[in-house]
Amino acid sequence: MSKRKTGAELVSRVLAERGWSQTDLAAMLKVGTGTVSRWLSGERRPSLEMSLRIQRVTGVGGESWLRSAS
Repeated sequence: MSKRKTGAELVSRVLAERGWSQTDLAAMLKVGTGTVSRWLSGERRPSLEMSLRIQRVTGVGGESWLRSAS
């Protein structure tokens, strides 16, 4: 059985594939780079609203962040 990837893992992969930095993502989402860093490190999870914004920018579904809570 394969482990489902968390939202942070999926977004990190998209950033690498597209050649985007955390700073690029932060600018697109209009948040600080520290905020993106905390999401991607797993220290914090984005709100539902922000999860949907991340989904629009990266294509990574908001539900992947919710799954990582369990």
